[in-house]
Amino acid sequence: SEVKKCLPTPLFYAGKLQVHGGGDSFWMTAITSRAATPQRKNCYIKYEVTFENHKHSLICVTGYGDLNKIFMLTLASDAFFTSLSSKMLILALITPWNTEGKDAMLENTYLLSWCAPIITDV
Repeated sequence: SEVKKCLPTPLFYAGKLQVHGGGDSFWMTAITSRAATPQRKNCYIKYEVTFENHKHSLICVTGYGDLNKIFMLTLASDAFFTSLSSKMLILALITPWNTEGKDAMLENTYLLSWCAPIITDV
């Protein structure tokens, strides 16, 4: 695709992250699927994505999913990227879960199936 041709190679790829200040460790699904990894599988996340609908209203969607990868890359100075040209981005590849829109903070929530992967900024 046209976007893929313009994207640079990521500068950084994370397999494990820890929340600043001694918080939880998050293992990407690529790491937890290794047979020799005895750690607890903590590769799921709660995320929020904000987008603009056709009426130009902002919609915030909360979801849960598998954290597959985290990338850090700097976009080329190219008119194709408009305002993002030459900017550094930190992106997450997430495979969302179908939870029928339920929030696990408010009620029991179950993984019904997986949805198509998304990439969002961190």
